[in-house]
Amino acid sequence: LQMQLSGGGSHSARGRRLNVSMLASDLNVLKQRAQLGKSSGNTYIRVSSMFVRDVFGNDVIAVNNEIAQLKAAELGAVIVALDSVGPQIEYWSLDMDAGTIDIIFDEPVLAHGLSTTRIAILSNASASAAIIYLRSSSVNVNLPFQSKQSQILIETTDLLRMKSLTNMATSTGDSFLSAGNATVSDLFGNAMDPILAGNAVQATTYNGDVSAPTLEQFQLYDPSIGVLELTYSEPVEITSFKFGSMSILSDLSGTHVRELQRGGSVEYIDATLRTLKVTIAEIDLESIQLNTQLAVNETTTFVAFAEDSIRDVANNSMEELIQGNALQAQFVGDAELVSLYNFKLNLDDGTILLNFTGVVDASTFSGQFMTFFGTVTTQPNASSITLSVGSTINSPDGFSLEVALSSYDLNAIKSVRQLCTTVNNCFVQIGSDLVSDIFQRPVLPITSSNRIKASDFTPDRTRPVLTSFTLSMNSGEINMSFSEIMNCESIFTSVVVLSGDNAGSNPVQLTSLKVSISLQLERIMISKNTKEASPCTV
Repeated sequence: LQMQLSGGGSHSARGRRLNVSMLASDLNVLKQRAQLGKSSGNTYIRVSSMFVRDVFGNDVIAVNNEIAQLKAAELGAVIVALDSVGPQIEYWSLDMDAGTIDIIFDEPVLAHGLSTTRIAILSNASASAAIIYLRSSSVNVNLPFQSKQSQILIETTDLLRMKSLTNMATSTGDSFLSAGNATVSDLFGNAMDPILAGNAVQATTYNGDVSAPTLEQFQLYDPSIGVLELTYSEPVEITSFKFGSMSILSDLSGTHVRELQRGGSVEYIDATLRTLKVTIAEIDLESIQLNTQLAVNETTTFVAFAEDSIRDVANNSMEELIQGNALQAQFVGDAELVSLYNFKLNLDDGTILLNFTGVVDASTFSGQFMTFFGTVTTQPNASSITLSVGSTINSPDGFSLEVALSSYDLNAIKSVRQLCTTVNNCFVQIGSDLVSDIFQRPVLPITSSNRIKASDFTPDRTRPVLTSFTLSMNSGEINMSFSEIMNCESIFTSVVVLSGDNAGSNPVQLTSLKVSISLQLERIMISKNTKEASPCTV
C-alpha cells in the first residue's frame, strides 16, 4: 500500500531536520488507509531526488523501492503519532424538499455510525431558539461508510415538525445545527465534541420545499352538524383555505353535488398544522341535508377540490382533486343529536321561531313536548304553559322551524302575567320527542337544569277586537267574546252602550257593574248581580 502526496509545505529553518505539512486532503486520504500510517511498522517513506536540495544546491539522493528495501530499518518511521483530535463540522446543507441533511466534516468519519437522535435543528444560534430534535431520522447507508460526508434522511414525522414551525428551516438565515456529545467518531475513534445551541452551525446551503401538498384523509364527525376534518400530507396555511373550491359529492360520477358557496369556519386541530377542522356554513349544510341522496353515510360522501384550494406553509398550492379521484369520507365518532340553541317568541303575530343545530323534519313536530317557564330554574308556584297539539308548523324542513301558535296556546301564554312578558321571564324546556332530525333521530332534550332563554321577544302590539256578544234578559248578563285574552281590570263599563240597531237608536248606557273573566279566556261577562259575580282575576 502506498500513497503519493499531492502537495504541502515546509515550516522548518535550515538544518538537518525538515518538517513537512501535509495537505488536509492528503492527510484525510492517509487516515482512510487501514494498513498505512497507523504505526512505525507500516509507515515508510520514498522520495525522488527532486524533493529537496542541500545548501549547496545538491539534490537529495532518491529513496526508491530498491533502496527502501535495503535500508528498511533506517527509512521506517521512528514515531507515528496517531490522530487524537475529534472531527469537526466544516459545513452542512438542508434540503426541505428531498428531506435530507448533508454534513461535511473536516476529516473522514464513521458516517454510518452517526447518531441522528443527537442532532437538533434550531432557528438561530442561541439557547432561546426554536428547536426540533430529530427523533426517528436515519443515516443514508448507501453512501461510503468512511467518508467526510454523512447524509441524514429526515424521517417524515421529523420533517413535518420542522415544516410546522414557520420561524425556522425556511432559509439559511434560520437554519442552524447543534449536536450532542459523541454524535460521530473519526476513523481513530475520536468522538466529535458537542456543539451547544449558542455555537450552533448555520447552514451553508438551503433548498426549500417545492412539492405541492395533497389531501390524505377526509373525516366527517356527523353529517347533521357539518363538521369535518381534512388531513393534508404536510403543514398547510389555514388562511389560504378557499371554501368556494370545495364540493361534496354523492359518488365519483357526481350524481349529486353541492359546491360550497358560503364561507364557514376553519381551524387547526393541533400544532402539526396538517389537519383542519372545517365547519360548513349553515346555508350549504341545509342544502346538503335536504338532499337525502348526499352525505347520508360513507358511501354517499366524497370531497373534491378545485386547483389552489389551499397552500402549504412554503406557499405551494394544492393541485386539483378532480371528481373522478374524489376522496371518500370516513365517518368517525358518535353521532351528535340535533339541539335547539335559541328561540324567538312573537306574541304579536303568534309565532315561535325555533333554531336548531341541524336540519329537522317539520312533519315530526309535536308541540305538547314544549313548555314555557317564567324562570330559568324550577321554583315553587312557578308559572308555566305547555303547548297543545293545536300549534302547528308553518315552515318546511330546515335549521329553523316557525311554529304557528293556536289561539288557545297564544291566549294561555298571554293570560299568565309572570310568563313571557319580556325575554327575562321567558324560558323553554323541551322533550326529545318535540321533533326529529332528517335522519329520524330525536332532538336533544332541554330539561329543568338547562332551560334556554328567549333570544328575542316581540310583545303583543295588536289591538283586540270584539268579535261577538250575547245578552241574557233573565240574568242580566252580557257575555262578550274578543279576539284575544282581555284584562278585565281595565274595563270601564260606563262606556258600554246598548242600542236598538247599527245606527245607535234607543241607546242605553251601562253604569258600573260587576265584570269577570269566563273560563274561555277571551270572553268577558258583565253581570248586574254583584253578589254572585266572580272577582276579576287574570
